Amino acid sequence: PAASPLAQRSLSLLLLLLHCRRSGGVSNGFRRVFYLLHDDSIDDCVNDDSDGRGDLEMVSSRRCEAIVDRIHFNFRDLIAGLTRALPGEMATLLLYSLLQSHPTFVDTLACTGAVKAVLCPCLQGLYSLSKVDRASKGGRQTSRVRLSHMYVLSICVLLVVQDSSLLPALCDRSGDLDGVGAVQVSWYTERSLLKASLLDVCILCVLRASLHAVFHLQDGYLLANCTAVLNNIGCSCTFSTGMHPHTCERLVRITQQLCSRVIKAASSDPPPVAQTQQALAADLLTVLLKFIQAALR
Repeated sequence: PAASPLAQRSLSLLLLLLHCRRSGGVSNGFRRVFYLLHDDSIDDCVNDDSDGRGDLEMVSSRRCEAIVDRIHFNFRDLIAGLTRALPGEMATLLLYSLLQSHPTFVDTLACTGAVKAVLCPCLQGLYSLSKVDRASKGGRQTSRVRLSHMYVLSICVLLVVQDSSLLPALCDRSGDLDGVGAVQVSWYTERSLLKASLLDVCILCVLRASLHAVFHLQDGYLLANCTAVLNNIGCSCTFSTGMHPHTCERLVRITQQLCSRVIKAASSDPPPVAQTQQALAADLLTVLLKFIQAALR
């Protein structure tokens, strides 16, 4: 997609039409049609679901009225193209639109097992953008664009982890995160994550983004998104028994470092900028302590 200007402009037009807000209470007809797109191939999967959610026409909990009419659409092909374009900015915005607004897209991810293919590049983008490139000459405008991209990526991750139907796939350690035959995430450079679940990778990448938000950006909104991801994972009973050793090590080490910083700052009188950073660090520390407590139960 990056090498196809036509694809990029088509995606831009799609997003513009999808998010167009008219004054005077005029509804967006394009958005209504967007809600009707549905992949018929997942009907049997959802109808046989043991949690009793019933037919897809009755799935109205994702901010959309019950589906009466349908327009058949192959979401599998869309997901395949989306994973090739992620974590690009426009592709991330489209994924956000689907996760946030479409009534059956999450069901499609759950039934097709495509959640790993969608979430992994989002985590890669969040991980890469959290790296501080001190040699970068991008300037303030580039920094704002990068931060906005991190906002959307973190929200996409949050929308995935807060859905209970997707958690079993995230906790699975038998899958292939790279899709190339090796059970590891090659872009994660700190350590080889053999036999790690995607939820482990999610925790590690969100931890890195959280530290970046606190100590480099001093951005409370990004930190709130990241801590919301950690809170949702911490409340999941399916994860508490299978955490990767490196994930445990990072959690404990970061918690110890934050404790030391908070205790040291409490005995001094830091300048206003340092006070903001210290408040964010204390918020992150609180979330991590609750997360560890939940994992030990």
